[in-house]
Amino acid sequence: MMRSMYAGVSGLKAHQTRMDIVGNNIANVNTTGYKASRATFKEMISQTLQGAKAAQDNRGGMNPQQVGLGVMLGSIDTDLTQGNLQSTGRGDDLAIAGNGYFVVNDGSQNYYTRAGALTTDNQGNLVNSSNGYIMQGWMADDYGNINTSGEPEGLLIPVGATMSPQATANAYFQGNFDSNTAGGTNWTSTINIFDSLGEMHTVTVDFTRQVQSPPTTGTIDFGAWTLQADAGSPDADLNGITFAFGADTDTGPAYSYDPDSKTFTFTGDWDGSSVAAPTIAQLEGFINGQLGAGSVTLTTTGTYDAADLADADDLKMSAPADNRWNYTVDVSDGSINSGGSGSISFNPDGTISSGGTSNINFDPAGGAAAGQEVTLDFSEITQSSASTKEEENKTSVTKKRADGHSMGSLQSYSINSAGELIGGFSNGLKRKLGQLAISSFTNPAGLTREGGSLYSESQNSGMAQIGTASTLGRGKIVAGNLEMSNANLSDQFTDMITTQRGFQANSKIITTTDEMLQELVNLKR
Repeated sequence: MMRSMYAGVSGLKAHQTRMDIVGNNIANVNTTGYKASRATFKEMISQTLQGAKAAQDNRGGMNPQQVGLGVMLGSIDTDLTQGNLQSTGRGDDLAIAGNGYFVVNDGSQNYYTRAGALTTDNQGNLVNSSNGYIMQGWMADDYGNINTSGEPEGLLIPVGATMSPQATANAYFQGNFDSNTAGGTNWTSTINIFDSLGEMHTVTVDFTRQVQSPPTTGTIDFGAWTLQADAGSPDADLNGITFAFGADTDTGPAYSYDPDSKTFTFTGDWDGSSVAAPTIAQLEGFINGQLGAGSVTLTTTGTYDAADLADADDLKMSAPADNRWNYTVDVSDGSINSGGSGSISFNPDGTISSGGTSNINFDPAGGAAAGQEVTLDFSEITQSSASTKEEENKTSVTKKRADGHSMGSLQSYSINSAGELIGGFSNGLKRKLGQLAISSFTNPAGLTREGGSLYSESQNSGMAQIGTASTLGRGKIVAGNLEMSNANLSDQFTDMITTQRGFQANSKIITTTDEMLQELVNLKR
């Protein structure tokens, strides 16, 4: 009879422990990064009153007769399910979406936590705001390079840090030249570059559509076709130049030029005949020049056979524009030593055939290093016709980007999903300052709770495997969020009710056993 009383006592103890766990879960329902616990029970040792017997001859076997001596706590397990993320809008608040723990250090050893509310102390250390322990990770060098293969160290936000200036080595342009652009048309594009002291200079590139020579004019007499230069003494030859009549010719006559005989032939609708102009040798003194991108106007005179051409109109013919753009370069507050001019040529398909890059060498004013070399990259410029493509294919050549920068001082920082600390500098640039360490474990449920939302390694958790976020099964970091407790109130209240009823039932065992003992005592009277 005493066994039942002690069994009831063991039940009270077990349910009391379970209620302690439920109560702790409910108490931490709003604790950042808290992982709920649960209690499981197991049967205590049983007293064997009679052992089992095997069947023999015509007699059947018998099962053992055992009386349980109560219940005991089986395990206290940690629920490792992901807690909901609560948006805080604060960049220093971090949550881990997935597996892993932040690594912190108290000056003597590492601890691990899911609580990611961070702040900085008076020395610039990045610390966990709930306990002041320093966040562990890897610091970047002066160029933003991070070596995560070494041992993690305390992370520091270098308030007042500066970014050294860097001279520009490459400047990139992009855009399109309209292939229908008339010769002599100009286009200007600018881009800012920096010298070795971080001082800014403006590079101005003036592009000009290639022009060969000024247009010439002349007259055509239908009795004797002649061409005559209006001024100057052109010194180039016509050989290889192609002419086309302009749009204001009523009948659209055809033309041809025979380079072997050096003869122009014009065919018009006025009488269906072809007329050959004198050879270039015969025209010497009238025209012996290279026609430019533009037009040559010839005035018709004489009598026409065709009645519909009684009123003479002007005829125009023009040399096609060259697929070449010349340019000149100017640098503000500096003198160019070389590379101050050049040209870009295009293939028929609009791609660059030559001149895709050009190097300039200049001496900046103000004491910066002389002889600075800058490569001007035009490789992303095309030449397309706006008449055959969309409107945006008209001439629009602009800067794309240039490397190099001025000096800057650290003004802010942010943390991305990889745990990288990104510093924002006064020169508008960003650079990596460091990276947070994230630890994973073979058996995270085996970690020892140390209080303060901290965990430590145990013999059953395995050693910490420290690395970076989003690698080898580790979760990613979500900035501006905190992980909420995963304790579910519905589950906890249900467990509380069943625990209470279990405790009451075990109490009843004790009182009932006591009444039975009282009856036994009363038998003596």
